[in-house]
Parts: sequence; C-alpha cells; structure tokens
Amino acid sequence: MAGEVAGAIEGSRSLKTLTGSWSDLALACLIHVGMKRLMPDEDSGLGIGAEYEEALRLHGP
Repeated sequence: MAGEVAGAIEGSRSLKTLTGSWSDLALACLIHVGMKRLMPDEDSGLGIGAEYEEALRLHGP
C-alpha cells in the first residue's frame, strides 16, 4: 500500500491548460475539488471525501 501512495505522489504528468508537473494524487484532488464545487452533493468516487472535508474544516470553503 505504501508503494502505491508513493507512486501516486511522485508520478509526473503535464497538462495543456496548467503549467508545471502534476502527480496523479494532485490531479485527483483537483478533480475532486472541482466536482464538489459544481455538484456539492455528489461523490467523485475517488475515495478522498474525508480528506476533503478535513481540508474544509481547517481552511474553510
């Protein structure tokens, strides 16, 4: 399991619309946040709902 998380963090992707290099985990977070902003009652299915809720609690909407 730890190897899977490390791979998700270290992986590198580039996007046409955003500069820089992005890990798979960072892209999953961007997708989740975007979806929650557009459809707050829907689940992205990415399994990071609890982390998202904790981030909202710590930093606000």
